[in-house]
Amino acid sequence: MAIARQKIFTRLSAILKKYDPAQIAAVFLLTDGEVTDAPPPGAWPANGPPLHVLLVGAPDEQNAWLEIAPAPPYALVGETVQLRVRPHWRAADSNSDRAILTITDGKEKSTRTAADDEWLTIDFPIRHTGPNQLVLQLPKFDDAIFPATQTALININGIAGDVHVLWQSTASNPPAWLRRLTADPQIKLQNAPADNDHFTGNDIVIFNQPFAQANTKWQNSLADYIRGGGHVLFLQNSPPQQPVIPALQNVLPITWNDGAAADSAVTLTPAGQIHPITADMTDEISGLTAHSNAAPNPNNDANVLLTDGGHHALLAISNAGQGRIAALTQSDLFDAAIGEALLRRTLLWLLQEPELATRNINAVQQGDDVRIEYSGDDSVLSLKITRPDRSVFEAPLIPESAALKVAHFTPDKIGIYRISDGSSETFFPFGNLTAPEWQHTAATAEHLSLLATATGGQILWLAQTPAPDVRFVTGEQSGGAEWLALRESRAATITGITLTPLLPKIALLLVVFCALAYAWQRESR
Repeated sequence: MAIARQKIFTRLSAILKKYDPAQIAAVFLLTDGEVTDAPPPGAWPANGPPLHVLLVGAPDEQNAWLEIAPAPPYALVGETVQLRVRPHWRAADSNSDRAILTITDGKEKSTRTAADDEWLTIDFPIRHTGPNQLVLQLPKFDDAIFPATQTALININGIAGDVHVLWQSTASNPPAWLRRLTADPQIKLQNAPADNDHFTGNDIVIFNQPFAQANTKWQNSLADYIRGGGHVLFLQNSPPQQPVIPALQNVLPITWNDGAAADSAVTLTPAGQIHPITADMTDEISGLTAHSNAAPNPNNDANVLLTDGGHHALLAISNAGQGRIAALTQSDLFDAAIGEALLRRTLLWLLQEPELATRNINAVQQGDDVRIEYSGDDSVLSLKITRPDRSVFEAPLIPESAALKVAHFTPDKIGIYRISDGSSETFFPFGNLTAPEWQHTAATAEHLSLLATATGGQILWLAQTPAPDVRFVTGEQSGGAEWLALRESRAATITGITLTPLLPKIALLLVVFCALAYAWQRESR
């Protein structure tokens, strides 16, 4: 069946050599026609048998698939891997030699115009550790016999490299928690003066009390950096001493109120109880006190995870453009019992690690079923699942803990399943779609028609002639539209003669004598 494995004639030639070709009535091939070793007509024995090809399927079958060149299984985070992809299609509902290829890399969706049977080079940025998914999808060919091959999934595992951290502060000595952070050899720390306004080239920028000397140019540079994809940790224990310009205020997750605040108990907000940064810290924050003058910024989608007893924001996070920002209004929390875990998880969230995503969908196979683990929007009650044929169904979510819901489904079709909550998505592959037998599913007469005709054989499509007649012929007839010829050569080969008597002579005489005696006895009566 497979185009890379169907070596029919390699085996057939070895069989034909064992016999006189003139004595073989015919050779029948039951195949989809996707062979790779068909000989030229001149290589068939001159007095060889007719070759009859019985093709499964129908001559108007349609198919579309994506051929993927080997890709590396691993790459460093921050690298861009170049992938090579070649689309193929044979479809009646495609009247063009070009199609639109949709590319989704988990964060961005783009399109490329693709020509049939032409290699494309696609850039795949490795954004985080663990699996990075790239999904390629051809347009939907409604009449294709195997729709699943119109979608391909590429997984490349990201490996953490060095993390470049820029520390910008008015303080001369770094705090203890920062010194502990830089003990990790992968953390490359660089110090910068408080008025530095060049932030690019760093994975994370940490600002300590930045508004002491924040001028307009500095604030504009910071706002542009965040929107362009920057990752910022903001430490501001008190209201800014300088006015915050609107361009920056709109990307910050918090605003500040005037007045003094007293220490009170640190509390997890409802969002903090389910967010992966703080979800399991209920016991750890017990007994902690802090104070703040900050409130969530109503101009963006800020999530406040920790508050004081007066419901003032202690830790808030938000997305702004392509970037992320976390604001901590009481930096002493990094020196508390929860400090190490809180700092590590906050930094991983800024780096967009999947396990620290605000919404996370993880699908794993368990026996015949698929288990989906979901953390994120508490209002989501079910997940939308798109089958390989692009039909859709919903899987209800069942709470397993305060921060985790689960769903199950049984895949019934080979291919790529898209799992979405409406805002985020993941893809689950079921079966090996890279196997050639799944990609080359449309039958073809192209590879065997010349050989069959030259040998006096026929090519019949079983969808059109499911039960062809077989008839013996003595001439050069090659068959008809609904029947196949068996060559009756009437040839024989005598290899030797051996004469063996049936009985020894004495035994034969005894038999004759007994027969005569029996006859005389009957006559005498």
